[in-house]
Amino acid sequence: MGRLHDPDRGSVRIDGTPVATWSRQALTDRVAYAFESPALLGDTVRDAITLGYRADDAEIEVAARRVEADAFIRRLPNGYGTSLDETPMSGGERQRLGLARAALRDCPILVLDDALSSLDVATAARVFAALGSLSEDRTAIIVAHRASTAACADVVAWLVDGRVRKVAMHADLWADPAYRAAFAVTERDHAAAEDG
Repeated sequence: MGRLHDPDRGSVRIDGTPVATWSRQALTDRVAYAFESPALLGDTVRDAITLGYRADDAEIEVAARRVEADAFIRRLPNGYGTSLDETPMSGGERQRLGLARAALRDCPILVLDDALSSLDVATAARVFAALGSLSEDRTAIIVAHRASTAACADVVAWLVDGRVRKVAMHADLWADPAYRAAFAVTERDHAAAEDG
């Protein structure tokens, strides 16, 4: 959506206009991202969340609370002002800072690229519920490898080897053993990665 990659064939459109014709700034204003492994740039936790976006402390804190990041940030030595160099974080904490960054920006399109994968299931469910209210007036595109995340989507585009195999509701797709098996494999992989 934001032209991090261009398609090999066809075109991606926003409101009917190919994104290839949009300026980089126009896309930045319309598409917010949260990634599986977010880059945390800047000097402080606050900088990592804002990433150059102008926001006051209250707006930053609201965004962090929405994605359950505020509590762990406040436990840091200097809260939001803590130096990133002095802040060892788990994968889930890093993801929540990336999610706070996306929540802070008021973009009509929200792309979550496996951005909940390092959160435990209960925290992921709470964050997902918060993101649901955040995305009421937005289009949210979620790349997911957990069945529980896919189950929350309005519609699922099931990809196999980079191609869309089927587009349907998760409950309808769940009847297909191959669809269920895809989640079993990825969930085993995630569990192995967390254990070792």
